[in-house]
Amino acid sequence: MIGRESQRETAFIIGPPAAGKSIIGRAVASSMGVIFRTIDDWVPQVYQPRIPPQLMTDAQVDQALSLLLTNTKRTNEIVEFAHHNYEELLRFDRYPLFNACKKVIVTAPLVVCASRNAIRASRVRTPYLERAWASTQSLVNLSSTGHFPNAIVIDTSILSIEVAVATALSFLTK
Repeated sequence: MIGRESQRETAFIIGPPAAGKSIIGRAVASSMGVIFRTIDDWVPQVYQPRIPPQLMTDAQVDQALSLLLTNTKRTNEIVEFAHHNYEELLRFDRYPLFNACKKVIVTAPLVVCASRNAIRASRVRTPYLERAWASTQSLVNLSSTGHFPNAIVIDTSILSIEVAVATALSFLTK
């Protein structure tokens, strides 16, 4: 149970598909004793797989993201998602909570994300992975120049999961 004295501001774990966001987000949420939410929780409300398979459209991703972010509270949540245009989300300020809270940008080189994606049970289409990766890199670049406050970058091709989780925890709890 989380008491008043241990309430923490919501934080976002973002980055391209297959970078390791869910693994890190779940571990961080568990360590902090807070709720973990992911865009995947909202996908069934906007997308039903068909035979032959049809992949989610950008509009469906945006709709699931809208459900996720409008159902996110100000405290005690770790929220994870991938998106194809992070800068647009920040620029148009549709979700003020997303703009205001801390962000852990989880990334890896595109080739690493692509190889991880290839072995996932729920793969995303390659063009989407590439766009989300490119969008994430723009945030990484902004962060490295100091123009993206309240964010930390974690590269899962360099750090072990244990070190990545510890790094995220340290950033989120200070």
